[in-house]
Amino acid sequence: MARGMALGAALLALAACDTKPLVAPETPVPVSRGVPQGYQIAQSPSGLIVQRVATPFRADEGIEAKRTVNGWCGPNGVNSGLDDRFEDGSWIFPGGCK
Repeated sequence: MARGMALGAALLALAACDTKPLVAPETPVPVSRGVPQGYQIAQSPSGLIVQRVATPFRADEGIEAKRTVNGWCGPNGVNSGLDDRFEDGSWIFPGGCK
């Protein structure tokens, strides 16, 4: 019993020492999002939309679109997946940035 009381007193003392408030994890710093020359990138409710200015993308140019948006998203890149799609000369990445 005495050992339990001593342990309780020790825990209470430790709890009193920690006066830092509980806070949410650190919010990531926003990345400066410069769009590469010759491209347009927009965020919409359907995701990130990537377009090439001079010549619209073709359906077989998803890798180029993904590289472009990866650079725009910053170090974590785009959240690419099975829902990525080609539509009217644009590539759409519904997952947005990671």
